[in-house]
Order: sequence, then structure tokens, then C-alpha cells
Amino acid sequence: MKKTILTFFTILLLIPFVSAQLEIDLSKSYVEVFSEETKIIELTIKNLQSKTDTFLINILPPAQQKVSAYPQQNSVEIYANSSASIKIYLSADPAAEQTGSPLFFNLTVSSLTQPEIQANKEIKVLVLRKAPIFIKEMKIEKNVYDPSETVRIITSIQNTADRPCEEYILETIIEKEREMVKTFRESVVNIPAKSIKNYVFEYILGKYAPYGSYFVTSVLKDKSNVKLYEKKLSFTVRAISKIPSEYTEKKTEIKLLAVYVTIKVKNEGNIATGEFYITEKIPIFAKDFFEPEIKPTKQEIVENDMAYSWLVSSLEPGEEIEIKYQIVLWKAYALLASIAIIVYVAFKYAFGVSLTKTFPKSAKKEEEITISLEVKNKGLGEVKEIYVADFLPSNFKLLSKFGTVKPYSVKTKEKGAALMWKFDVLKGREEAVLVYTAKPLADIKRLELPKAKMMYVSKGKKKIILSRNFMK
Repeated sequence: MKKTILTFFTILLLIPFVSAQLEIDLSKSYVEVFSEETKIIELTIKNLQSKTDTFLINILPPAQQKVSAYPQQNSVEIYANSSASIKIYLSADPAAEQTGSPLFFNLTVSSLTQPEIQANKEIKVLVLRKAPIFIKEMKIEKNVYDPSETVRIITSIQNTADRPCEEYILETIIEKEREMVKTFRESVVNIPAKSIKNYVFEYILGKYAPYGSYFVTSVLKDKSNVKLYEKKLSFTVRAISKIPSEYTEKKTEIKLLAVYVTIKVKNEGNIATGEFYITEKIPIFAKDFFEPEIKPTKQEIVENDMAYSWLVSSLEPGEEIEIKYQIVLWKAYALLASIAIIVYVAFKYAFGVSLTKTFPKSAKKEEEITISLEVKNKGLGEVKEIYVADFLPSNFKLLSKFGTVKPYSVKTKEKGAALMWKFDVLKGREEAVLVYTAKPLADIKRLELPKAKMMYVSKGKKKIILSRNFMK
């Protein structure tokens, strides 16, 4: 008993000595903190010993009623007769309820080498709330989107009170590069006591929505539009390059004189394009009929086609360019008509019926000249009812000298003599030569005679041709 009493008095004598080696002080010992808020106070520790020492910092309880208290660090080394400052954090959870009386936290600082050297302080924390409800959570379904997709934002509001909440306002704002893209405004009212309600907002990205980062902010306000709580998230829109390999749309309109072609190329992505070519191919035989509104940048032969290319410097998202050209058909018609005429003439010459009149280039007075009419059926089929007519002007005298075939009739008139021969049929590849003679009544340096005429029936149709005059 005497020993116990002695020990007790010894401790009492040592307490002033121990306390004299350590002092602590708080910038505040009473703190008011709102839910979803953190307050900081300063702890000053003075080492009054004649040596350097390490001190441990401990707070009990570390948390109560969703309020936590913790030091910036759990230990600190302080030189002899020196001091150090440590931050103490007092943090209230968003769901922390308002307290009618302060919460008590016990702060102890003790020497690591001599635990009996210690000091204590009490921290009082009063929890306040801006409102009984708060934004418990905000989430976006995914982090990366493509244009035209739907962004789904879910904001959870929790009511911590024992009764349904009054009316509040929930604003959700989507921004890109500090410019507002979309704002949702929802009335928050009658959330049941001690419960959570989810609010869902959906935003459909445009087909050409700019790529990059978008920021989403949910703000809970009271009826006076005063901000109470706020949460932020972000998502990204992917950059999409979408240029068609040939064209977006091609329209062909066929008219009588031309074929009109319109090519449309549209940037369906959400980023601007670089340089690219639009190439159109047409059959090489149509190149002479090709007429574009805009001259192509280049042209080249690719196999059996002519390829025309237009250089496009750039297209913004959603921007479209049109290339128009026409294939001029009237040129083709003219070419085909020319070919047809040439073919027809060649055919007529090679396979038709011909009449050639031959006579001298010049003649002297009273000189006997011979005039011949050569009839040829160059085709394979026969021709019928052939009449050959010729006329000898009055400055000539017709002689009664004829070849093997005499004229069918000879009529002399004031202007000259009209001669006519008749054949019933002329078979394919068959020919006949009609000859008559005459004397000019005066010298003729350059002899010119009228063309002979022939009429015949071929395939049931009457045809008339004139002679080709040939001077020898």
C-alpha cells in the first residue's frame, strides 16, 4: 500500500516535467463543416526538449457519423527547441446528416522514443447541410462514342431526411471547348425519405458531331437557383473519316441530244478531309463527245477506258461537291450520219447501177467525135425497165452512126437532139455500152455536154440517176 502511494506521488511530480517538454496548439478547436465539404485546421507541435525527436499524431475516433478526421501525416521529426505545423483534415461525406450537437475527436501527439511525453487536444465538429438532398453519383454509360450515337447520363439524387424532399432543380449541361452543346433542366421533388432516385438524360450526337472531349456537369440548385452540389464527368467523340471510294450519289439523265451525268461526293465523317481525287471513267470511243462543266485536273487511258480526275482540296464535315459532265449525242449522231453517207455512197458505187458518159475534152469544126454511155449493174441482182436518155445540144450535128445498140427514139428539136435507149433487163455484173457520133458546128476548146439520165426498176422501186461525165 505504501509502495502504491509512493508511485502515484512520483507520477504527479513527473507530469509537469513531461508536459514541459512538449506543447501543441490548434488554429481552431471548433469547426463547422457542410456535407460534401472538407475543412482544414493547423496543428502546431513544439519540441521543448534539448534533442531532436519524432512525434506521432493520432486522432480518435478516425471517423464517426460519416465525418472523418485525419492528419496530413502520421509522424513528424522536430529539432530541439523547434516547432512544426501539420494540417488536420475534417471531411464530411455528402450523405452526412446535420448534427444538433458537435462531434468530438481526441487528438494525441506523443514522442516516439518516450511515449510518456505526450499532449492532447479536443476537436469539436458540427455538421451542417445545405440541403437534405445531394448528388450521390453521376455516370455516363461509356467513355467513347461515335457520331449519331446516344449519350446516356444517369444522375442519382439521395434524400437524407426523414421526410420527402421539397422542390429542387437539377441541371445537366454538356459542353465542348467551353461552348454549351445541350442543357437539360429537371424538377426534383418528392423523393421519399432516406431513398435515392435516378434521373436519366439522353443526348443524340449529330451525324457530324465534332470529335474530341465533351464535359458533362450536373448541378443541383434550390428554388432560388442557388447552387448546392455539383459533379463533373467527361466523354470523347471519336474522329471518323468517311469519304466514299467513288461517289456518294450518281445521277444519269438521258435526253435526245446528250447524256447528262451528275456525280455527288459528300464528307460523311466528322473531320475535314485532305486532298483527294474524284475519278470518272468512260469508254475511250466516247472521249470526243465528253464535255465537263469543270475541266478535269488530269486524264489518262486506263485499259479500254478514258479516266478523268478532278482534284478536291478539302471537304468539311457534311460538305458536298458536285461534278457534272455530258456526253454530247448530236456529235455522235453527226458522226454516224457521216459514216452512213460514206458507206451508202461506197455501197452505191461498189454495188449499185452506174452511168458514165465519156467524150473528148475539145473538138474542131466538122470533126467527128464519139460519145459513149456506159451502163453497169455492179450488184448481184438484176434491174429492169432501164431507160437511158441523153441530149445533144444544137451546136452539134447528130450523125447516124451508132454502136451495137441503137436508140429507142431520137427526137430533134430546136435546142438539140434527144436520144433514148431502152433495156428490158440488165443482170447482175452485166454492162452495156451505148455509142453515138456527132460533129460540132464550130471549134470548141473545152467541150462540156449535159449529163445523161437513167431510170430503172430495182426491187420494185423506180430509181433515177445522172451520169458521171468523163472527158478523155
